[in-house]
Amino acid sequence: MSSIIEINTVEDIPVGLRNTAAGKLLEYHNFKKPHDRYAQPELLLATCMDFRVNPVLPERFAYVIRTAGASLRSVDFPVSYAIGAGGVENIVVMGHTDCGMVQVHEHKEVFKEGLARRVNWPEQKSEDHFHACAPLHEIGDAVAFTLLQVVRLKSLYPGILIVAMLYDVATNKINLLKE
Repeated sequence: MSSIIEINTVEDIPVGLRNTAAGKLLEYHNFKKPHDRYAQPELLLATCMDFRVNPVLPERFAYVIRTAGASLRSVDFPVSYAIGAGGVENIVVMGHTDCGMVQVHEHKEVFKEGLARRVNWPEQKSEDHFHACAPLHEIGDAVAFTLLQVVRLKSLYPGILIVAMLYDVATNKINLLKE
């Protein structure tokens, strides 16, 4: 059974998400809903730093945290800040298809060569850096990792609507993930 809930029409958005910031994100991005004006953010969007992930958002609609693999492992304070000081009551954790952090070890050689060429790092320094950092950023399966993050965040922030989504880099469409 697939964990992906395709959002092909506005009616595909679950009733419980309609009229929430998470539901509005789906409407803005997938259905080109005209942008409302916002004085302050309603949403915290956590997504990957990948340049292919480009969600359509109105100005001032969302705080956005971009990390490798959309991992929130080390950014609890910014999440808490968006809730406590920023007033957001919706969080979307958005993984994506074809994420480089899924098979980060397959990129080791190009990683090392790039550091050697661009910043003149010796091979051993690049190798050590990769081995020290890659395990912290490896996410395994993007869908499973995104869902696990949502579970963790829900335990930290009860009462906040926290939704898992998946950005398809091939179609530029956002779908929901079923917990």
